[in-house]
Amino acid sequence: IEFEPGLFEFSRPAGLVIPESWEGRTLRGTKQSVLRQFAVDAPILTVGDFGGGGASNINIDGLHLQYGTSQSGLASANALMLGSMAWSKLSNLRICVEGERPYRAIYAPSSSTFGIFSNSFEDIQAWQGQVSCVAIAKGGTGNRWENLHMSVGNATTGVASCTGPVLDYTTPSQDDSTFGQVNIEWAKSPSAVYFELARGLVIDSLHIEYWTANGWAAAPIFLSLSHVQINSLMLRSPQFIAAEGAAGPVGFFNGYGQRSVNVKNMVIHLEKHNVL
Repeated sequence: IEFEPGLFEFSRPAGLVIPESWEGRTLRGTKQSVLRQFAVDAPILTVGDFGGGGASNINIDGLHLQYGTSQSGLASANALMLGSMAWSKLSNLRICVEGERPYRAIYAPSSSTFGIFSNSFEDIQAWQGQVSCVAIAKGGTGNRWENLHMSVGNATTGVASCTGPVLDYTTPSQDDSTFGQVNIEWAKSPSAVYFELARGLVIDSLHIEYWTANGWAAAPIFLSLSHVQINSLMLRSPQFIAAEGAAGPVGFFNGYGQRSVNVKNMVIHLEKHNVL
């Protein structure tokens, strides 16, 4: 199925759904193919199943997902929902770069049957999440994320707040998944990235820019019972300011339980007003 460049508006309580029966098929747009959802408290696109089997060998490319009406505080307004899926590729997606804010831009909830594994996610913008931009809460192995860009605010409006981590990876069995280039920008949150029960996870390049600490023990990188390797880390102008919500033992790295992070190359840009 191909979407031509243009605006495709709909109001569907379940959004558009790509189920298990779509095995081997392709859904393709041009990035100028905008899918705009007007239903409230609903996803825009769901890939995979939440019962029975799982979707596999599906290719989704070149779509822009967008909300046309406010989704403020609505927990089911997760723009891209990931159910059980495997051996699939999602690429060239712009998720809520414009339009109303989603609750989460990408969400893989724990309710899927067997999770996500051996998938490829490439060239994805996931923006404006009220809670998180990307939240993975279901196990799976062998997934590859490449060129993932998350931004809560933007260069025009400045930093915006989300109540959780911008990238929230709180799932077991992601031991051998990898991230290529990851960018996180313009966010005020408890952490930029949060990893829980991630053992052996590798990030090739992590760039965090204009992140502002908000909450007790806030840190751009927070680990819980996790062991992560970061080959290249750039922290550009992180803000630890009490008046903005920073409190307690803030730092560049924080966490609890047995944890370790191995950073091979790290560059931190600080300005004199970054810590107050």
